[in-house]
Amino acid sequence: MTRSTASTGVPSDGSGTGGARGSASLACVVGTIVPIGGDKMAVFHHIAVIGFLTWAMGAMQLVAGFGWTAFHILIILLQAFIFMMLTIVYLSMAAESH
Repeated sequence: MTRSTASTGVPSDGSGTGGARGSASLACVVGTIVPIGGDKMAVFHHIAVIGFLTWAMGAMQLVAGFGWTAFHILIILLQAFIFMMLTIVYLSMAAESH
């Protein structure tokens, strides 16, 4: 069993899972978030971006949730109207004398 080191620096046993040391893809993600020997302020920038995206996603969720709720209320009213009309038609058909 030979071990090779990928561009991420994580040893691999050739199975693609990173062997006993963890996944190589996890090392890639951690390497981009926490720079090793690079700009230390990049970590703070990542935290700021994540905080902003959390706030932005919350605002988008509010808008999308309102739209989804309005759609559901519209569907409820439409179903109530259809079943009311069907009931009236069936009862009037049953009351007809031939």
